Amino acid sequence: MESIKKQGLKDLISIHEQVLPTLSAAVEQLRSSGLEIADNVIKDLADNQCAETKSAADRLAREDSKKIRIPYMRDKAIKEAYAHLQGVIEDSAKVVQRAVRYGTTNPLELDAFAINEHAVVLSDTWIKEKENEYTIAATEKRGRAMALCEAVKQAIDNLNAFASEHKYIHTGIGAEGGGYRNLLYLTEDGKVSNVNLEALEYIE
Repeated sequence: MESIKKQGLKDLISIHEQVLPTLSAAVEQLRSSGLEIADNVIKDLADNQCAETKSAADRLAREDSKKIRIPYMRDKAIKEAYAHLQGVIEDSAKVVQRAVRYGTTNPLELDAFAINEHAVVLSDTWIKEKENEYTIAATEKRGRAMALCEAVKQAIDNLNAFASEHKYIHTGIGAEGGGYRNLLYLTEDGKVSNVNLEALEYIE
């Protein structure tokens, strides 16, 4: 057998791609304010604390205030600059949290996002992990399982085709207790009954 791709991967990637422009705009707002953008900025903004980004804001506020020699004025400038940057961070965080469905029952995967220059992109590592997760690798036993299933399916198709030639027989195989006349019955625990001998009477 060949490896099998499970359904859902394209949809998963698509819903993460859809929010990239929104996330990029939120990050650009931080960048325009002079803040250093960390590789994990989306994770940081999705967290209510935004600890790493606020730490960057504190460093920036202190760095920009170094030229002020008067301690009182310098401290005041630091506080004002930090307050401004904190407001920018909080605005960006709200945008990010809304985009990634933070706090909902079906949030987006934060590992999906990475920073590439001035834009938020899908992480190559995440895509590869998801491709592996959504792939059923070929093994000897899985190949044998496929072969056995195909053999059973073919046998059932042949039996049903044969039964269809006889108008008083519903199908070759059917559910036990279904109320139809079949040649074989499938029980609730997955077993096949013995041949329904009474049904043979309706075969010429």
